[in-house]
Amino acid sequence: MHRIARIAVLLAIVECGWLAFDGTHALLIGDYVTPASGRFAGQLGPWSRVVALIGLEPRSTLTKSLHLILGVTGFWLSPDSSSTGVGPGGG
Repeated sequence: MHRIARIAVLLAIVECGWLAFDGTHALLIGDYVTPASGRFAGQLGPWSRVVALIGLEPRSTLTKSLHLILGVTGFWLSPDSSSTGVGPGGG
């Protein structure tokens, strides 16, 4: 697989991992991971405004569950590491 494809797969895996982690964290702890201090303390990222525009509450259980589902689905759909060369099974 070409280097750019490996990088794209790696970035997708990182993004899916974050979605799964943050969704799980939000469901178990009650809120997403947000900055603890500074100008953006406690605020969600720009994605929350997009979600609100389509009528979903960003901190709802539904949205938290969608984070988890999207993250897990992304892992499931991503090519395995032996074919991409990304991860422990890759070249």
